[in-house]
This record gives sequence, C-alpha cells and structure tokens, in this order.
Amino acid sequence: NGTTTMTLYDSSDAGVSHALLVAGNISGDVATDANDLRIVVNAIGTAAGDNEAETLEVKGNIDLGVGTITLTGDASDDAVLKLSGAADQAIEGAIISTTDDAGSMVIIANGANTATFASAVGVSGGAGVEHLQVLAATQGSATFSAAVNVKTLDQDSDAGASTLDFNSTYEGA
Repeated sequence: NGTTTMTLYDSSDAGVSHALLVAGNISGDVATDANDLRIVVNAIGTAAGDNEAETLEVKGNIDLGVGTITLTGDASDDAVLKLSGAADQAIEGAIISTTDDAGSMVIIANGANTATFASAVGVSGGAGVEHLQVLAATQGSATFSAAVNVKTLDQDSDAGASTLDFNSTYEGA
C-alpha cells in the first residue's frame, strides 16, 4: 500500500509536445487518504526550455480526494490540464504548480457546461497556477468552492455567456 502516482512526462525529443486524453472519469479517492491518486503533468522532463507542452485532457469527472494534480513547467514549457467534457464536470483534488506562476495552465473548454472545482486551484505563497482560461467559442463556465491562486485569468467573452463563480478567495499575482 502507499501513494499511487500517475505521471505524464516530457520525452527526450526536444520541441515535441504530448497529450493524454482521458475520455472517462478519473477516480483516485480511496479509503486511506494517504493512498489517494497523485497526478503529475511534467513538461520540463529531460530538457528545460525546449518550448513543449504536456497536456492531460479529461472529458469526465476527476475525484482524487486529498490527492493532487501537480503541473510542472517553466517559462517556455507548459504543463496543461484541459477539461473538455460534453457534460458538467466535477473536479476534486487540489491543482498546484511546481513553479509559482510559471509553466502551468488550466483550460476549460467544455461547451455550455460547468466545471465545478471542490478543491484549491493554485496555492498562495509558492504553488500558484500561471494561467486559467475559458477558451473562446466554448461558452464554458466554472464554479470554484475553494481558494484560487492564479497569475492570469482569461475569460473569453467572444463565446458569449461564459461565467466564473468564485465561492472562496481569489488571488492573482
């Protein structure tokens, strides 16, 4: 028994980006909190600064309990969590960045649906997410029930009625 970690990792091929599409739900909340799933999206890998993006795209719900999604990037390599479900999505598990306010991005591209975050997105004082974006032409919406620490918030109004609802604290850089 112990913590389970799933890692999407940069390859040794400089300049090559990767994406992992999860078409269903991610369920990693188990009976023992210490064993909840930890997900790492690592865009730096073997060669920092080689302008790559590593993307975990999820079309279902994410339930990690006290587990986390860690986005590891730098100024030129982005670790991305993309939510693109065809229905409302529920996300439980904190989303943190290894590098404060750099190389980490959460994209909401779920059509006229709502992504509901039960846990923190970014952490004040060292693990803030660089960019939170509702993509143009998706009309996506998001509800945040826990603290949000994001350097740049981009709510594209081109799509029409996209909404962001903050039910806790929001801190920008």
